[in-house]
Amino acid sequence: MRIKSLYRLHRALSIIIGIPIFLWAISGLMHPLMTNVRPAIATQESPEYLLSSDILKTAIPLKKVLQNAGIHQSFRSRIVHMDSTWYYQVLSRQSPSNQVNKRSRITGTQNAYLSLLQARYFNLQTGRELAQGDKLYAASLARHFLSGKQSQVNSTSPRIKSIQRVRDFTASYTYVNRLLPVEKVRFERADHITIYVDTHNSQFAFALDQHRQNFNQFFGWFHTWSWMDSLPKLKAAIIALILLVALFTAGLGIYLAVKTRPKTSTRNRANKTTSTTLTKARKLHRTSAIIGSIFLICWAFSGLVHAIQNGRTPFYIQPVSNERIKTNLLPDSLDQTFTQLAESSHLSSIGLMQLNGKLFMESSPYDTAEGSKDLMLTGGVNATTKHYYGYEYRKNSIQSNNLSAWTPYTENQIARLMAALVLRKEANSSIGNKQLDHQISKTDTARLQATYLTHFTEAYNFSDKVLPVWQISTSTSAAIQQGATSANNPIFIDASTGSLVKKADPFKQADALIFAFFHKHEFMAWAGKSAKDASTVLGVIIVITLLVIGYRLVYIKYKTKRKS
Repeated sequence: MRIKSLYRLHRALSIIIGIPIFLWAISGLMHPLMTNVRPAIATQESPEYLLSSDILKTAIPLKKVLQNAGIHQSFRSRIVHMDSTWYYQVLSRQSPSNQVNKRSRITGTQNAYLSLLQARYFNLQTGRELAQGDKLYAASLARHFLSGKQSQVNSTSPRIKSIQRVRDFTASYTYVNRLLPVEKVRFERADHITIYVDTHNSQFAFALDQHRQNFNQFFGWFHTWSWMDSLPKLKAAIIALILLVALFTAGLGIYLAVKTRPKTSTRNRANKTTSTTLTKARKLHRTSAIIGSIFLICWAFSGLVHAIQNGRTPFYIQPVSNERIKTNLLPDSLDQTFTQLAESSHLSSIGLMQLNGKLFMESSPYDTAEGSKDLMLTGGVNATTKHYYGYEYRKNSIQSNNLSAWTPYTENQIARLMAALVLRKEANSSIGNKQLDHQISKTDTARLQATYLTHFTEAYNFSDKVLPVWQISTSTSAAIQQGATSANNPIFIDASTGSLVKKADPFKQADALIFAFFHKHEFMAWAGKSAKDASTVLGVIIVITLLVIGYRLVYIKYKTKRKS
């Protein structure tokens, strides 16, 4: 193909793709602002209060509370604090009349089971159920995250405008926030601040005010194309096609810049001024393109990989097991065990869950150390050590109220047990066996290696959101026996919530590294966040300048043709 034809092709493609690239560049300038101009909240750390043994001594037994409420099975139970009062929080399946519409998209996702659970709250001292308990707890949590401990002084300030359950990701609460389901708590303030909270686990999810909402909406429309979220695969295909053309056009431009040199004008004296202007415009475009193409190619390439990843089926946080606690099998002396546990150490909560056919009790220590106020800035959380105790149901046996009747487990052991359940489930699924065997042996868990993560790493980065977690890996032979694809693909477990937070995906991991390095300029991380933001802004300005100079060249070329 002749050089002139290549020039025409380069020009034609540049005119077409210049518009979406310009919009991506302009909206890309918003990202540093979005990460710096954020709603002012007091903390992202979950609230903690000392659960004393005196409170538990006068508490109504959990088993009696569940029986009186007609709850025969529950997914999980724990003790929570809300506005100076202690409650049993019981997660159980919703009644059919309250379930989500089966045709809703959420029922097809991996977190559908969690979205069908409802949280009910019962007063520890009276056993009475708290009406609208989940909404009241959401309000209590939101005020804590917004104002800190001082929110307990006046539990009605600031006033709340609305509380809404969010079961799926939306334009305002996107997939990057990971947690579902959550409660959307909107306050009556001038900035219209909204706090998203996970009441099932007392976690902060996201904060949004009017300024951030405007930023997100602009960024969503012009950068991530949120208006096409209902057609994710089509959106990914269109974006990928545009970026492929952008890469080809940039590469073609570099080839032409190397292959050719600006030619001296040979036009007559009457057209000398116009020709000089055109020649200068070409030189300016060539010079700016040398620098601008570097940033453009980096962003286009990383954006292409990211678009392909976004077109794949997303992974949702999911429970490691759907086993339920049967109320009639709970020990009659459970309340006395709770009391003994609180007397032996300072606790902030006690919970129950069912794993591998066994009842487990989880005790959360009361920690006075100040936690992470902003996970984005700190990139980590304080290490916490939770204790677990296992209880095996025995028919026709005398139930002891002594804590020694429960087998102690470390959090490491529980995390490996949860991972083994996940791997066993995947192995059975791969061979089409739906009769899952949940009886995991010590041999199964012994093959697994667990690493406690309190900070983000390359394998588990900020986009994964949840901390702390356990990274579980296994040897090659064990991976084959458990049905895992590779020993180099670990899974990440949140033991405190009994959740599979992430499954390592080679392509997704590659996308995360490429996107962080080339798109978010993590190569400047050594100099701090301000340096990364400055590098991003500088690159965007250079790309915009390149586009403006390119369109100016096209305009001058058009005027020259009309005069000749």
